[in-house]
Amino acid sequence: MNDATPAGSVHLHDVGLGAESYPEPPARQSNQHPEQAPLGHSGIVSHPGKKSGWGRALGRHELRDDARRAWKTLGSSREKPDEFRSLRLCGVVAIPGVGAIEVRRNTSGEENRAAIVGTSSCGSPWACPVCAARVRERRRMELHGLVERGTAKGWRWVFVTATLKHRQGQSVAQQRKAIECAWRAMTTGKKAQERRASGAAAGTVRAIEFMLDGPNGSHGHIHALVAVKPWVAVKAGNGELWVQNTDALAEKAVADAMTAMGASWKGWAEKHMDGLRPDDAHGWKWEMARSARDATDYVTKTLKQDDGVQTDGDGWTVSHELARGDAKRGRDSLSAMELLELAVNDLHETGDCARMLRMVEYARATRGMRAITVSRSLTDALGKMDERTDEEIAQDPEAMGDEWETVAVLPLDVWAMLMRSVGVAGVLEVAARDGTDGLRRLVKRARGTPPAG
Repeated sequence: MNDATPAGSVHLHDVGLGAESYPEPPARQSNQHPEQAPLGHSGIVSHPGKKSGWGRALGRHELRDDARRAWKTLGSSREKPDEFRSLRLCGVVAIPGVGAIEVRRNTSGEENRAAIVGTSSCGSPWACPVCAARVRERRRMELHGLVERGTAKGWRWVFVTATLKHRQGQSVAQQRKAIECAWRAMTTGKKAQERRASGAAAGTVRAIEFMLDGPNGSHGHIHALVAVKPWVAVKAGNGELWVQNTDALAEKAVADAMTAMGASWKGWAEKHMDGLRPDDAHGWKWEMARSARDATDYVTKTLKQDDGVQTDGDGWTVSHELARGDAKRGRDSLSAMELLELAVNDLHETGDCARMLRMVEYARATRGMRAITVSRSLTDALGKMDERTDEEIAQDPEAMGDEWETVAVLPLDVWAMLMRSVGVAGVLEVAARDGTDGLRRLVKRARGTPPAG
């Protein structure tokens, strides 16, 4: 982005969103973490009591603003005094070399939206409500395209849910390690190569998901797609016969492959997890898609998704189920974004830090983990997905698939002033609603100059 101001843009923002609009933070409570200072106006503004809901774009920015101080104080240790700096400053600090911050607006949808260009992003699809939505939606779009390309060529898909048993109190980090090891054991080696070569399990798409704070603690599981090639090798006498994947013999070969994969998954757990073999009802479940529509309109039966997620008119598809774990709401447990929202509310209302400490544990455990993993055999056959890192995607508002117009270019000193007064969410709310004129009024307000009229 260059530093020139586009025609019609300004160096400023609007509304009754001055810092005085926010209530003073609650006093520090006796059950608060010893190092936890009251959340309030110092540094970057927070928004206690003002919630749009994390399923909506503005609500995600509000939640990210609210959580900044908590990442600093509760995510620190003597060895790592600012371990979550990227989360704390996500969307605030200018990218090195950028001389101004650009504010863009999109008016093509049902509601106006705004975005910031020129600030660094943490890129976490696990712990940041803003980056999670942006990264996962881009991965979902790419996954949807891959499924469509494969379906057009005659490929079929198997939906898989894989779960390992765990003991109450087992950490997210321990569960992540076990899940990744069990999956690796199942998808590598001679037998896995034979399944790929036969076409019955030619490739996989995998998403790990954690539901938190349930009756038995946190619990991780996998949602996956297993790809079936148009032609599948089946045994015929002493040799093999290639048949179309819709043939009954091919479907039996796929069923055999799924059974073998499930046995490997359960066997690894029994061997390496002190005999905690997953049960047949929940450990390994699979379902063959019977039509192309199944592969694009697969609807989850166990979770209710937030209505703020765009589904392009097709409902909650298989690409949403794998990629948009951030948008799910649990029945008797919490998604990460639900936990973060409750944790921030606890800190503001009572000072209780227990939930935020669990969120910190989750953020540590999932650091560096990709939201979606696609096997090389699948991308070689059907085309590569977006190869940018999660952080690179998170810094691109157009990764959400919308069209944007620039409404303001803010010098860095003006941007810093707005961060102290209204935060990122405040800037976005005004830009989305009132555009350039609103931003101009907001900057005047932040400078202490009464807006004209």
